[in-house]
Amino acid sequence: MNSIIYFIIAFCICFLTGRIVFPRIVLFAKQKRLFDIPNARKVHTQQIPRLGGFIFMPSILLSYYFVRGLQCTFTPSPTSIPIEILYKETIFYFFCSLFIIAAVGLWDDLKGLSYKYKLLGQLCVALLLVLPAQPVDSLNGLFGVYNLPHWVSYPLTVLIVMVIINAFNLIDGIDGLCSGLSIITLSSLTALLCLTGNTKLALISIATIGILSVFFYYNYFGKRMKIFMGDCGSLTLGCITAFLLLQLAGSHETSATRFFHDDNITIVSLMSLIFIPLFDTTRLFIQRICSGHSPFNADKNHIHHKFMEIGLTPHQSLKIILSIQILYIVINFWLAPSVNINILFFADLAVAILLIAYLNRRAQKNRAGKHILPTLNTFRAILLSLIGFALVVLSVPIGLCCDNTDCIAP
Repeated sequence: MNSIIYFIIAFCICFLTGRIVFPRIVLFAKQKRLFDIPNARKVHTQQIPRLGGFIFMPSILLSYYFVRGLQCTFTPSPTSIPIEILYKETIFYFFCSLFIIAAVGLWDDLKGLSYKYKLLGQLCVALLLVLPAQPVDSLNGLFGVYNLPHWVSYPLTVLIVMVIINAFNLIDGIDGLCSGLSIITLSSLTALLCLTGNTKLALISIATIGILSVFFYYNYFGKRMKIFMGDCGSLTLGCITAFLLLQLAGSHETSATRFFHDDNITIVSLMSLIFIPLFDTTRLFIQRICSGHSPFNADKNHIHHKFMEIGLTPHQSLKIILSIQILYIVINFWLAPSVNINILFFADLAVAILLIAYLNRRAQKNRAGKHILPTLNTFRAILLSLIGFALVVLSVPIGLCCDNTDCIAP
């Protein structure tokens, strides 16, 4: 009960902070003419203030330490001092990394920054997050690999953190997409952190959801007060998500409930929490490299562009993408304890690749002059077809594995 009260306080502090500060950021940005300028690659057609992400880090910091102060005041001192010291060290490194990545993003929003310097900043952040944490030292049997040596696990974990940060930065292409995906991911992480006993870390995700809830309103529904988060916001969200995923992956505490156990948390089920941005970024990097271009060259091949190419509006595209992300999370955590991790991983990939192939085919027909204006029924049909297709494809492993003990992940 005490944890719920603290969660509500953390959420409300960030929510109220956003409600007070966002309108003032919009007015300040308009006065200083700090806008996101439309171009051929971007979806919006008007100049929009883009400093919304500036308030993410300060509000989360304020909310977290205010609630931790309340906990230290009204909760007995911890019995295990070494654990508490280690925890404080981890949080210290986290907020240092959060400050660095927010500064890099803010500089990029205000002055522009070469991708080389952005990568250097992300590398510093990744090192700060990985050093005090347990690296990804096991793939849980993915590709037949279990334990990884340190000389592999540490560089791999640094690379994973950098990919996650870039994934959230690159997915921020239409109103509500990055913030909506982040709310879904952080809500899932909050539940998992609570179930595994990491309620202190859950404060960070709850506080982030609080500020994102207000931002989503101004970003998605805003008219005169519309605002973008900018690179400062998307990079900050990527850093927070990477940190919480690392902590969750390294946690060896299990839940006391009979509905959840440690087998649910595998590298594939954790990947499902950020599947849309992770798959989209990886796909684009591979596609750009194979085309002879830099992987950091911006284009209009993101998944939200694919949906809009077949005639859907940005709002319709957003609803479909968020629905797909929720489906991936639910189905992966449902199947994780009973289905071989490799089958589940390749089923995830199969659904995503077939979806992109379908969207490409529809887009080619539209460009060939066979375009049919989408209707509400078309939108619903696409959404229901995707849901049904995902359920069928991802449920096939049940029939393959339920009666075969050799296929059940150890």
